Amino acid sequence: MTVYRKSFPEGTALLVHRLTEGSKDPNVLKRAQAVYCRAVFDLPLDQIAGLTGLAVSTIRRLHGEFLRFGMEIFDLSGRGGRRRQLMAPEEEGNPLSKRVMRAAFWKSGRSTKPCANGPGGAFTVP
Repeated sequence: MTVYRKSFPEGTALLVHRLTEGSKDPNVLKRAQAVYCRAVFDLPLDQIAGLTGLAVSTIRRLHGEFLRFGMEIFDLSGRGGRRRQLMAPEEEGNPLSKRVMRAAFWKSGRSTKPCANGPGGAFTVP
């Protein structure tokens, strides 16, 4: 059975080769090797998987992402994590302090029944 694949754009091999020379991150290097092997040698997925140590499904996904997004797939800094959020540490304290105060309120055993006289159903203290 013949599988038809889209070919990578012209100059892909040169761009990926330059990336491998400048990068020290092993994850970026494995991704680049997977794309480079297909761009230069047009190897099948199982051979690329044997060379790079990546799964066939990962290589298939990388090739598809490379065709859609180009060299952006090698930028791994966009992943999550506390230190990579858009919020500054000073701003981070505000939402957390509201949650801590709310948790302390519930733990204190205060009544949650609305006050008959209070504006907007204020909480009553027993």
